[in-house]
Amino acid sequence: MNQPILPPEGVQRSVLRAVLVLVELAEPGRDADFRRRGVRYRPCDWLDDDSPAGRQRVSRAVAQSADDGSLVRYSRGVGARTTHVRPTASLLAMALDLTDGEVDLSKILANLRRTTWGPEVVAEYEATR
Repeated sequence: MNQPILPPEGVQRSVLRAVLVLVELAEPGRDADFRRRGVRYRPCDWLDDDSPAGRQRVSRAVAQSADDGSLVRYSRGVGARTTHVRPTASLLAMALDLTDGEVDLSKILANLRRTTWGPEVVAEYEATR
């Protein structure tokens, strides 16, 4: 039986909100990197705290989000550092709650459909609606 998805708190919530906003603002037609790989993993851009401790908090939040199934981490090889992250259907299901309705979910879905990796995510999300 599926357990209800509880919205994350703190840094993890901020990271997930940032990913959703970046997907909404992406231009898949012009940004081949986004279209092929996902949202560029740049912890220093996602929070105001660019200290090593701040970057570590973001890194832990991304790892927790991947463990929770909200994000998929992308890297260019086994053991390589995460270079990009991708939202999952479970993150899309939480999108409006996480962002207090401040994102346009239809725009996010449209942008995902224009990537090499997003159509499956959108299909999974829509299958649960």
